[in-house]
Amino acid sequence: MQELNPMQNNRQPLNFETVWRMFQETDRKFQETDRKFQETDRKFQETREQMMKDTDYEIKESGRQIKENLDRIIRENAKGMEELRKTVGRVTNTLGDVVEGFMSSDIHLLFKKYGYSFNITSQNKVFRDKDNRFLAEVDAFLENGDYVMLVEIKSRLRSEDITEQIERLQTIREIFDKRGDKRKLLGSIASPKINESQLATIRKRGLYAIIPYENDVKVYPEEADFKAKEW
Repeated sequence: MQELNPMQNNRQPLNFETVWRMFQETDRKFQETDRKFQETDRKFQETREQMMKDTDYEIKESGRQIKENLDRIIRENAKGMEELRKTVGRVTNTLGDVVEGFMSSDIHLLFKKYGYSFNITSQNKVFRDKDNRFLAEVDAFLENGDYVMLVEIKSRLRSEDITEQIERLQTIREIFDKRGDKRKLLGSIASPKINESQLATIRKRGLYAIIPYENDVKVYPEEADFKAKEW
């Protein structure tokens, strides 16, 4: 599959279709990494089982061969870990590209039908305390004079990611209160991999979800009168 350049055509803004393809490419890389792990584990298991089946005599006679096989598997595993390191690096870069893609597109326009008009957007916004200790980071930060939308972007959503987004909102609410910032906080999660159960949980927790729709994306719940939780 052709690698996707996050900012094509002299860094013109990406559209949601391109960003969605980037999500798919990231997911493919995760699956490829998982396959390599499983293959390495299978080779170790096969060698272990073979050793268990051998008699004492066979072990003595084939000891050299077993050692050679183990050495070969160790070398292959080392090579696999190096490939994994490179893959993780590419995946990390792709995730960064996805965030950049969202931020250079019109993500803020998705919330207009819910009555939110965000005129400032930023990415990878980090919050620290007065001693420069890390407190929280937000992938996409949409704001205006009354509201702030915190968007967490995941290539593959886990159930605990929803809980972590709630905790992130609570942490930033405390930060805002200490700063005297009275704006209300809203939460959203963007991912191409959200199942029905996770969507139900997101809705129940008062969050928005940004999910794929044909060659575009849409916000869930779709009802314009949906009342999101405010922090």
